[in-house]
Amino acid sequence: FLLQPESTMRTSAWCLLLFGALLCGLVAVLLPTGGLGSAGLTRRLLPAYLRVHRLVAEFSRQLFGRSNKEGFAEKNAQNSCLYFLFDDTQLQRNRHLSILGTVFDVSESAFYKPGGEYEQFTGRDASRNFATSDTGAESGSFSDNLDGLSGAQLADLFEWQRFYFSKYKCVGYSRGRFYHPSLLETDYLRGMKAAADAHLARKSQLAENFPPCDATTIDGKTVVYCNGALNLDPNNVMPNTRYPRIFYNKFDATSGCACVLRDMRSDGRVAVYEACSPDALQCTVLRPPPPLQVGQCGNQIGSRFWDLALREHASVSRRGDFDDSLGTFFRQQPGEGQALKARAVLVDMEEGVVGELLKGRLRGVFDHSALITDVSGSGNNWAVGHCEYGLRHREALSESIRRCAEQCDCLQCFFLLHSMGGGTGSGLGTAILQLLRDQYPEVYRFVTAVYPSEDDDVITSPYNSVLAMRCLTDYADCVMPIDNACLAGIAQRVQDSGRTAAGSSAAAAGAAAVKGRQAIRRDEQHSGQPAAEPHGFRPLSPAR
Repeated sequence: FLLQPESTMRTSAWCLLLFGALLCGLVAVLLPTGGLGSAGLTRRLLPAYLRVHRLVAEFSRQLFGRSNKEGFAEKNAQNSCLYFLFDDTQLQRNRHLSILGTVFDVSESAFYKPGGEYEQFTGRDASRNFATSDTGAESGSFSDNLDGLSGAQLADLFEWQRFYFSKYKCVGYSRGRFYHPSLLETDYLRGMKAAADAHLARKSQLAENFPPCDATTIDGKTVVYCNGALNLDPNNVMPNTRYPRIFYNKFDATSGCACVLRDMRSDGRVAVYEACSPDALQCTVLRPPPPLQVGQCGNQIGSRFWDLALREHASVSRRGDFDDSLGTFFRQQPGEGQALKARAVLVDMEEGVVGELLKGRLRGVFDHSALITDVSGSGNNWAVGHCEYGLRHREALSESIRRCAEQCDCLQCFFLLHSMGGGTGSGLGTAILQLLRDQYPEVYRFVTAVYPSEDDDVITSPYNSVLAMRCLTDYADCVMPIDNACLAGIAQRVQDSGRTAAGSSAAAAGAAAVKGRQAIRRDEQHSGQPAAEPHGFRPLSPAR
């Protein structure tokens, strides 16, 4: 059914209703009397009658049931929205998710949110109002503006749309921003597709100019190399010989190892590995584990941790050089003016703490592709964090962790920071721990867990701690417990001493403890000798 905007939409809808009424009346007359002389014909008419009845009910509800109260048709015309109604023959029920003005039948759909991994699919209440609308809500409306999206986001959007077009059957149209009444693509849609195709072409060209390095493990350290072989003579090179470099891909906002030709070694998008000669054909570089900050507690301590790391570096390096010490916690982006990015993944099922980080002075330090948030929170419930959010965000978590791990030249362990009393920290934190065990079984998993105090105001914290302990026992190689009461005591003593410097809080005390343990780990890596074991540093599973 082709629906026109404004007044013609109502005309077409009235025609549809009239046709439906006539068909319903005809079937109602013929079925009881056995009319048309054929039971087979009756059986063929009945599905058509039910199908038209459903379409009439759906379109009439949308065009007339809400237009008198909210001007639905006028809003639809103003937004110039393409409207597809899709029918899922397997589910036999209508649930709608609008993508690029396209409405699909989906099961228990949820809106994407701005700032997340899939912000190009955000709904009408998000910062880019084009993708989704709730056709069943009283306040539902359509919008479909793609302006401001990057080429990568447009490519993702069209890929997602192709997936749904291959799975669902289109049964209705309306004219809009993307298609003419004849269903031909508009210049606007062709322009957006051209931008997506241009991005894919540039990405393909980059993959050709900067192919990924090969990698192997020697004596527990990762060695990256090019040209398909190790231990090549650097004095016997050919014009097509390639050299390993850190490459920043601005299209995907990621960095990794790439092999570059000799005349491309000065390209601004590449950088030499630390402690590696510019003419080396293979490099071995040690990197610390990427911290995974989970929940409100983990991110509050983490925010002070990164602030403390930058302050300490500034106190000893007045020129702000990027040295080995700073490289322990940060990485450089060669394509972005040598900007610093923290080696971290930030996870929280509420946006409060992470949102404050993105608004504060450290907002440029965090990679937005490594931020995973939700809006409703875990309600201080271990099961919600572990079972519900652990499954819902498993793919996004896996992808963010993979990107962070690829930035480590020698991935030896993961470092988790979370609380044991909250729902997200205890539940989702242990779900991430299990994910790491499944996907990186040979990489050690270190956990800094903040345990609740006896007078904790969260009544479910003891239960959350008990449930999380089983997962720590099964999946963690080493747990470094922190007592929340001790952190509060340290913060109180600092406050009583009259110090007003940044860090006079429990979060700052926790950050100092975490940074001390990171320093111990770093010294151990550089010296090759085990450091003194700190108080509370206890392995929970047998050493491998």
